Amino acid sequence: MNIEASPPSDWLSSLKLCGKMLTDACESNNLLDIHTAQVLTHVLPIFINGPPDYSIEDSYVHNYLSPLLTTVFGSDSLLNMKWANGQLKNNDSKAYKPDFLVYNLSGSVMRVVLISEFKPADQNSYVESDLVKLAKRMRFTMNNLVLSGVAEPKVCGIHCEGNNLHTYAMDLVSPKVYRMISVAKLKLFGNLNQITSFPSILTHLICLKNIAHESALKIETAAISTCATLKHPAPCPPIRWLSNDSFVLSRATKKLKK
Repeated sequence: MNIEASPPSDWLSSLKLCGKMLTDACESNNLLDIHTAQVLTHVLPIFINGPPDYSIEDSYVHNYLSPLLTTVFGSDSLLNMKWANGQLKNNDSKAYKPDFLVYNLSGSVMRVVLISEFKPADQNSYVESDLVKLAKRMRFTMNNLVLSGVAEPKVCGIHCEGNNLHTYAMDLVSPKVYRMISVAKLKLFGNLNQITSFPSILTHLICLKNIAHESALKIETAAISTCATLKHPAPCPPIRWLSNDSFVLSRATKKLKK
């Protein structure tokens, strides 16, 4: 990829270059090359005039994150995507609103397998960080899958803050022990001088997508069993392993000495 050394001069030449790269990638049947070329098709015509402002959340998501996530998770027939405003309701009727969801749709039932939180810069809550919120949402999603008869599911998570992108996978390893594993820590691209990072970023996202795909297969297996027997498969792991306990940590304010 020699775009860094010799970038296209204008919008039309960038489209021509991307079109050729996408055609060559499709003819080679190399999945990583196809994903890379598709991301470039979205990014290059915009970035030739300078990188968009990623301090604005809509611009950050649309120009930096969406091209990467859409090409990877949109390529799997078992997975669907939903941006912002999607809700996960818990038993207390409170609504979680992740920035991005990946889910499987078996019949008319939506089962979430990946949850994401995005922030263009360091904007964490004083009380509870976005990473803690993400972990709680992943646990809630895990509980839903187990209660639906999905055998030993895994839930994926993406936490992106500025140009730092972290991916996670969660499973349930013993009673009330939810293991949240760091899958990858990546740096997002910021300009055309960093587009050689695309293959590395996409490789890690494809690995995360494969974990989500495995859970989607288990969801479909559980759905088929439910249709055949008219009842959910027995929870595996058992229900007694699940936990709905929740705590909020906050800093105690210091009292001024008199």
